[in-house]
Amino acid sequence: MALIIAIYAALAGTASAVVAVLSWRSGGPKVGVDAALGRIEVVSGGEASVLVVKATNRRRAEITIEHITVWGELVLPGHPAPIPCTMGFRANDPPFPHRLRAHDSAMWTAISAFDGSGPQIQASSRVEVMTATGVISVMPRMPVQDLRRADI
Repeated sequence: MALIIAIYAALAGTASAVVAVLSWRSGGPKVGVDAALGRIEVVSGGEASVLVVKATNRRRAEITIEHITVWGELVLPGHPAPIPCTMGFRANDPPFPHRLRAHDSAMWTAISAFDGSGPQIQASSRVEVMTATGVISVMPRMPVQDLRRADI
């Protein structure tokens, strides 16, 4: 009888340890990234491209977004092809590095030059989110739904 109780206790202890390890591993950081591309009307006239990037921490552990890079295209007069370049975000967006608490999210917005003279955001633009655990690369979906001037 003592042997049966010992075997049961060993199995229960092992199962408990396995569940604890799986729970610990699933609780680590995981970031979901969504990027949406759209156009907005500019108050001074014309339109500009807007890229909204949202990073969401999908786990219980905190994670730090080290940096987000948006690859746009710069068209120079006399140059045969667009030149890849990086885009900046608005000054009032969260600064980098940015700490995301469990199940929290943050948004950043990049806006192309209104007159087309600077870097432009295209449907082929790539967004890279850098964390301590690696880099997540996504392409923007189109279009941004219900984007108003108040959103930028």
